Amino acid sequence: MQGVGFTDEVGPGEVAEVGERARGACSDVGRLRLSVGPLAGYSGGVFLRAAPWGPVADLRSRLRRAMAAVCGVDGVPDAPARFQPHVSVGYCHAAVPAGELVDRVGRLRALPPANITVASVHLVEQRREGRAYKWDVTEVVKL
Repeated sequence: MQGVGFTDEVGPGEVAEVGERARGACSDVGRLRLSVGPLAGYSGGVFLRAAPWGPVADLRSRLRRAMAAVCGVDGVPDAPARFQPHVSVGYCHAAVPAGELVDRVGRLRALPPANITVASVHLVEQRREGRAYKWDVTEVVKL
């Protein structure tokens, strides 16, 4: 949803303060009820669209303000205008023929969207291990 920074740039104290401020900024936000799907893709991966966008954009804006209070406005990466709510399913980091993937995604696009409830936001320390992303949860903001 929102990058905070690299571990060599944001210390544990700042992470804890971002978590605390985020909990305060989101104290009146209830659980988000979203619809995810259909499956879509682009040259770098496959994802599920998430809707409605409004509540997710509001949540992200609150989190960005909490971060700015700790890291400064210039310390908050990723421009809000580029944000499109989604659930990443997979990434492709190599040049491959797209035909087979397009066929498979096309068949899955007929599946109905799933309704989900988002009950919390996690601040994670993310890393790459081999070909997979892994993470440890450092802070939790309950909605």
